[in-house]
Amino acid sequence: MSRNPNQYHGNRIANRARQAASRRNAATEPVRLSQCMIVKDEEKNIERALSWAKGIVFEQIVVDTGSTDRTVEIAESMGAKVFHFEWIDDFSAAKNHAIDKARGNWIAFLDADEYFTDEHALKLKKFLDDVQRNPDMRSVATIECDILQLRDDGGAFMTNLQMRIFRNIGIHYVGRIHEHLDLSPGQLVYRLKDIEILHTGYTHEAIAETKKAERNIKRLRNELALNPDDITLKAYLADSLLMDTANPESIAESVRLHREVTDNADKIRRENRPIALLKNAYDQVYFAAVNGVVDLDNSDELLELCIRASKDLPDTPDFEFLTGKLLFLREEYSDAWGHFVKCQNILDTSAAKMNRMTPGDIKIMRHDMAHTALELRDWDSCIKYSNITLTDNKYSDDTLIDLMTVLRTTCRDSDREIIDYLRTIYDYSDPRDKLFLAKCAKAAKDETLMLLFYSMITPEEKASLAAG
Repeated sequence: MSRNPNQYHGNRIANRARQAASRRNAATEPVRLSQCMIVKDEEKNIERALSWAKGIVFEQIVVDTGSTDRTVEIAESMGAKVFHFEWIDDFSAAKNHAIDKARGNWIAFLDADEYFTDEHALKLKKFLDDVQRNPDMRSVATIECDILQLRDDGGAFMTNLQMRIFRNIGIHYVGRIHEHLDLSPGQLVYRLKDIEILHTGYTHEAIAETKKAERNIKRLRNELALNPDDITLKAYLADSLLMDTANPESIAESVRLHREVTDNADKIRRENRPIALLKNAYDQVYFAAVNGVVDLDNSDELLELCIRASKDLPDTPDFEFLTGKLLFLREEYSDAWGHFVKCQNILDTSAAKMNRMTPGDIKIMRHDMAHTALELRDWDSCIKYSNITLTDNKYSDDTLIDLMTVLRTTCRDSDREIIDYLRTIYDYSDPRDKLFLAKCAKAAKDETLMLLFYSMITPEEKASLAAG
């Protein structure tokens, strides 16, 4: 007998009430983690999908939606509990069926093409143990972490924030496609920074095999025809269209939809939609602009976009950084400094969400902060960020020139004090360091320092430097 989706979701109300009643005291129990997944024809992935969790889970629930390959056979041979679910073109219905079968007090719901490394699986279990013992964490209902989209060579090309670990207290999925967890007021989300889910489903090989983008685009267009004002569906359609890289019309439509999402920040918050939708939309419009896909003037419209993003996403550091960078390039140092400082403050706290700044971005920002502080005559901050930059790369010539300028300003005629300070960064027994210091002193127009550092280079060292 075929299932009626509305009837199925309606029947879940009683189930959720029973689950909530039976788990009111879940916070005092030890962690029993149920791994859940829905699958169809995943024989290439199912073994790895079940292997990562073997040492940490209480049970493994696999809901099969109609496989014709060896998926079910492999899952059963690995000890998973396999249930069958008649596909009704509703991802939430299938996932909620798996949740109904789970007996653990926590659930990890990953797809068959997603997995944790062994190291991160152990970190997850330890974290859940800590949460379960901590009375102050009892309102934490779900854990969100980064999911890395992998290329064919194993490198990550994109990072998203996802909620895949949650308490088994009646939380369920909504949305027929691009389903997401539906949280109640007071159910808190905890951002776990040091674990990552790896996802192989969007490699070129996987897309070719599953025709995932084509499948999603068709389904999303059908859903949008029924719900034309659903901003979440538009965001997901925009992402799916990006996969059709050979079609300029798909890319143009994707950017248009992403810009529509950014124009609906208030609606996304008002309807309690995943804020990651907004972050991703801003990201895509920004990258489309800087790569010439859309016509945004680099100094005006692009800056306006970044300022809007920093206001709409107050706990995300990367658009604070990008706004500061654009202002820095325009030599609007006072405004740039404000955004840089806010970015650094977010990075220094646990409030940072959806952070896609790379270590290289952070180094660039601190390099720019050193020069910005110089322009603002904030000597202490210039010395601080110059020191951070030079500790990482002592041959950053423009940073050293700025530092020498400030040291001369603050130390005035105390050459010895300047020499002693720079000794904490540079090796005065290394002729390359002394030559570099002399050249930077010359560029800083500090003839005294230039002559001092040149005088430190012995004739033998000069000959060695000349010989290369």
